Amino acid sequence: MRVNKIREVIKENPKTRLFIQFSIIRAIYGFSVLGFAYLLTEILNIDFEIRTILVPIAFLMLTNRLIKYYQNKKN
Repeated sequence: MRVNKIREVIKENPKTRLFIQFSIIRAIYGFSVLGFAYLLTEILNIDFEIRTILVPIAFLMLTNRLIKYYQNKKN
């Protein structure tokens, strides 16, 4: 019954389907980056702290968004 409701919502709103697909892809990407970072810290014999990995990634994502924002603002 719930599955049918979900299918109806997705049929009525195609953007919902795209949002769900995007969310799943982003979650898989995030976990793979985190896993790769953990593996890298183990190879380099560095203590694994999630802040050590996530802060540079967050900084790069923020600067990328700011660059795109200002490029779109110029046009």
